[in-house]
Amino acid sequence: MSTAELKEVAKRLRRHVITMTATAGSGHPGGSLSAAD
Repeated sequence: MSTAELKEVAKRLRRHVITMTATAGSGHPGGSLSAAD
């Protein structure tokens, strides 16, 4: 997997983390966002 592909996967993961946290109405996305990086 290239660097560009990894960056795209990380970007999608961060979007999913924010969406899921907002949909749940609770939670702290910090740890998950750090893991994506």
